[in-house]
Amino acid sequence: MLRVSLLLFLLLSFLPGTTHAQYWAEHHPTGPLYPFNTIDFDSDGDIDIIAVGGGVYVIENNLPDPWQEYEHDIPDLWATTSFITDFGADGDLDYAYYSGGVTYGALGWV
Repeated sequence: MLRVSLLLFLLLSFLPGTTHAQYWAEHHPTGPLYPFNTIDFDSDGDIDIIAVGGGVYVIENNLPDPWQEYEHDIPDLWATTSFITDFGADGDLDYAYYSGGVTYGALGWV
């Protein structure tokens, strides 16, 4: 059992995005940056990171180039639920979050 757990830990440690997400959270002491969503948000075949905390943060994986960080000005209202979808049905990805019975959001990314 220990051998299986160790193997699983090692495999998960090398997944794209996971290590960078942990490193990024540890080196940005401006507040909690959870949850992390790791998706290919720009549809270029790699894993990108979206983190929530005091705004919406997008880290775009431009391999083989370095990761690029963006901050979008959406307030963090202690959302109970959040999701990424094409909120406006306009062909881009939007970030929406739900808190206190109201849905906020709709930020378009080209």
